[in-house]
Amino acid sequence: MITDRLTLSTMILSSTLAGWSFYNLYRARTVQKFRRLGVEAYQATLDNGQLFYWAGGKGDAKPLLLIHGFGGDAMFGWSEQMRLARHRFLIAPDLLWFGGSHSHAGDFTHRYQARTLEQLLDHLAVERCDVVGISYGGFVAGELANACPDRVDKLVIVDSPGHVYTLDDYHAMLDRLGLDSIAEMIVPDDPSGVRRLLQLAYHRPPPVPSFVARDIYAHMFVRWKVEKVRLLDQLLAMADQIDPRDYHITAPTKILWGEHDELFPVPVAHRLADALDGPVDVHVIPSTNHAPNMERWAHFNDQVMGFIGV
Repeated sequence: MITDRLTLSTMILSSTLAGWSFYNLYRARTVQKFRRLGVEAYQATLDNGQLFYWAGGKGDAKPLLLIHGFGGDAMFGWSEQMRLARHRFLIAPDLLWFGGSHSHAGDFTHRYQARTLEQLLDHLAVERCDVVGISYGGFVAGELANACPDRVDKLVIVDSPGHVYTLDDYHAMLDRLGLDSIAEMIVPDDPSGVRRLLQLAYHRPPPVPSFVARDIYAHMFVRWKVEKVRLLDQLLAMADQIDPRDYHITAPTKILWGEHDELFPVPVAHRLADALDGPVDVHVIPSTNHAPNMERWAHFNDQVMGFIGV
């Protein structure tokens, strides 16, 4: 969501004094920033639904696919990574049941999300690309790299255990966070859940006044709630069924992880690294929680570009 504390304070003050919606003010500002970078919004009609996505940047450069996680959509999840459009042609879709994307297929698995992104690459005539996926988007990125190794050159997985995740991991996480279900936190039932989500994302969460939390909740977390819970249910069902030996991810991989990630602790990153077939490097980003791409975006962007190159 918001990454710059001064900008956050300024926007809260502006929206309060003018009586504007904080969400709408932030969105308008972000769209302007994207357009200055040459990134525009598009809608693709695919086999079983609509996919909203952002695309643009350096037109003759190799494409970079950005796959967001829960807690937002492509615009809010990758706001600061759009700066990479100066070096790459970016493709940042809203996953199904997030933002402006939805499906009629009734398939809520992350494998179906990966197949949908493969259709998007076909739609854009992109044969090969580099891929960055965070959290739930990391699960999807791993599926894409495993199913379509000829389309993924380099892979960046961020705070996501992918195919090594187990139900034991899940129950240990619930105990750590004091929850009965992860949906309680990442599919909020009320505006107070926005603050809890920020506490999970940030090692040092920004202050969020109640009227801002209500505004964000109304615009970002009311729609598609049932469908998002089904996405989580399917993810957990597959965690009970997946055999890691069925995965052969050969793409060179960079694993980026928040030092203080409460959802997936750092040892999970090393377990994932041991399970990959291709060359892999793990880098832990200091003083971050589950969203290092937002909390320390400059460090994060440098790590991504240092790995994938220009």
